[in-house]
Amino acid sequence: MAIDLNLVPAQPVVNDILNAALIFAVAWLLSRVVRLFFSVIEKRIVSRTRAELDDMILRAVRGPVGVWIWVMGLKWALQSLHVGAFGLFVGDAEVITQTWDNIIDSVFYVLIALILVTLVTRTFYAVADWYIRRIAGRFESRVDDELIPLIKRLFQIATWSIAIIIVLDHFGIGVNSLIVALGTGSLALGLAAKDTLSNMIAGFVLFVDRPFRLGDRILLENGTKGDVVEIGLRSTKILTFENTIMVVPNAQIVDEKVTNLSYPDPKIRVMVDFGVAYGSDLEKIKDIVLGVAVRHPKILEEPEPKVYFIDFGDSSLDMRLVARTADYKEQWVTTEEIRMDIWKAFRADGIEIPFPQRDLWFRNQPESSHIEGRNSGRGSEQE
Repeated sequence: MAIDLNLVPAQPVVNDILNAALIFAVAWLLSRVVRLFFSVIEKRIVSRTRAELDDMILRAVRGPVGVWIWVMGLKWALQSLHVGAFGLFVGDAEVITQTWDNIIDSVFYVLIALILVTLVTRTFYAVADWYIRRIAGRFESRVDDELIPLIKRLFQIATWSIAIIIVLDHFGIGVNSLIVALGTGSLALGLAAKDTLSNMIAGFVLFVDRPFRLGDRILLENGTKGDVVEIGLRSTKILTFENTIMVVPNAQIVDEKVTNLSYPDPKIRVMVDFGVAYGSDLEKIKDIVLGVAVRHPKILEEPEPKVYFIDFGDSSLDMRLVARTADYKEQWVTTEEIRMDIWKAFRADGIEIPFPQRDLWFRNQPESSHIEGRNSGRGSEQE
């Protein structure tokens, strides 16, 4: 796009220089006006809204838009120069001017592509940063904190790769081999890091599905039980009851059954199994054990505790107390305290808690068989 204002028609060279300078000055001034316009919008309109996303996007695009305006002005200013008439180059003036225009088009095609890439990436970064501040900050998981920077980096690589391919194709440079090479390299990288990628994808699944949160007590299918202390992009860290950290790959957690002992609420069941001697008054024992449970400060009233007669044991009548406590972290301590209280109550009421025992029966042979045996033995000796 060539703009010729014909300010000094009698002096073509001076006219071209003044024309180019004026075009660039107008474009630069327009870029400043646009940036000022963005500032006014940000202060008077966008800043009054509660959402931060519009503020962040406006600040992200303000710079690239202003640069794009004065870059376009510079392009038009340079294209307005009829360099063939300057006498700087030898040859046909029209050919020189056409070559000059082609060079300007090529150079500024690259510059505008860079500006557009910067505009797109900065807008995406603004959205990602807003998400980290407003959305991800509400959750305790660290998956999003690790995943968002990775997504930003991948988006940047993808955007620049697409821009380079478009620019090369504009200049007639074959990009098919480059695309094939990138595809082959991506395939090789994916195969080499398939386990890492699998864990990363699983981490994203954990972030979306949220089967557990930080601080939750979980039980894995292999029997591992502990509290979740970190949910990372590649692994989840569990604090076991031995006060050790178990690092479990996210892909393993996604593939197996996970029991969340803290969800939907931290209440958990407390069970105490005990046995009493045969012949005991079971109704009385139920009343004693229920009284122990009701008096315990950590046992909830709803649902109310229950005592069940569950089996005829070899040496005892087996029974079970079922109650609930408000916090799963108190389960083990509460169970131990209930056992102690039951033991004290049974001792105070004289209730026997039997231990395994066996009755042995000795069968004596009839007297006649013993006599016959002795007689037959004597006969053998005489023979």
